[in-house]
Amino acid sequence: MRVQPGELTLCFQMPYCGFKPGLYTMKIHVLDGAYYNALDAVESFVFKVASNGSMSQCAFYQPREWELRHDSALEEVADQELTTR
Repeated sequence: MRVQPGELTLCFQMPYCGFKPGLYTMKIHVLDGAYYNALDAVESFVFKVASNGSMSQCAFYQPREWELRHDSALEEVADQELTTR
């Protein structure tokens, strides 16, 4: 995935969630290509899976999708800040 300079929103989506009910911690790192230079990181993103059903032996691959959104509203605010300085 190529990223252009500027303010972006990184979106993570699971088309369906097959995790057992409970609390989970996700660690997210944004790295720069060949040398894996860290550009940003979220060390602890906690989310909860709630369900009324029960599960056992839940070893599987969790499908996921990543999307970068270029937020034009953020750019407009930054442009306004630059012109008022």
